This record gives sequence, structure tokens and C-alpha cells, in this order.
Amino acid sequence: MSDIVDSRLANAFFANARVSVDLAGKDGRGDCSPLPKAISRQIDVRCRKQGGLWVGGKAVLTTATLSFAPNSMNQALHAAPEDLEVTISLANINNIVVHRGLITAVIEIRTGTGILKIKCFKAKAFATAIEAARLAAR
Repeated sequence: MSDIVDSRLANAFFANARVSVDLAGKDGRGDCSPLPKAISRQIDVRCRKQGGLWVGGKAVLTTATLSFAPNSMNQALHAAPEDLEVTISLANINNIVVHRGLITAVIEIRTGTGILKIKCFKAKAFATAIEAARLAAR
């Protein structure tokens, strides 16, 4: 098993993130949704506007991988929480770029198969740790 190098509470962006139909109140049972209509509408608006949702959870960097897993609230909230878990081999990372954000910066991790976006506090330091671990894993 790989050693943990760093970990952060983070948000990761997923284009395929969707709130569970049962929670969103769209299951034909009327107004018995656990989520208030205003919150459900706001999530839907943000999803359409951004092209997906930012999902809260934890990013873990090991000597061999970078992974993200949603927190328990997001596991309960989303329709397919297993689709919100990502593990990337450091050998598959091609590029890491940090973009300024409103409150926290966004780390863009590019691989041959796509892009993972993570935002967290001290993002530049986390991106530096990812890059160092990636170079050490070569």
C-alpha cells in the first residue's frame, strides 16, 4: 500500500453529478422531498449553469495515486455516489495547472483520458505536492 503524502478537504467538479431523484422531489410523490424546493431548484440551476456540480469530499495524495471520494453527505445526496470517486495513477498525470478562484484556487489535473478539477485551501501547496509526488513516482 502506498504512503499518504498529503490530504485535503476539497471539492471536485463532476459533469455527471446528479442529485438523487428521491431527494429532489421528482419521483411523483408530490411535495414529500427531504430537500426544500428552493434548495433543489438552486442545485438544478447551478448544475445547468456550470455544466456539472462541485462535490465536497476528501482528496488524498499517496506516493502512487491521487484520489477523491465524496463526503458522507454527498454520498447520501447524489444519485450515483460511486461515480464521484476518482483514483488517478500519478504516472497518468500529464500536467497540473492552478487557476485563481474566488475563495480558493482550482487545481486542474490533466490526464490522457480527461481533466479532474479540485478546489481546496492552500491549493498551490497541494498542487506542488502532487507534482513532486508525480516526479518521484517516475
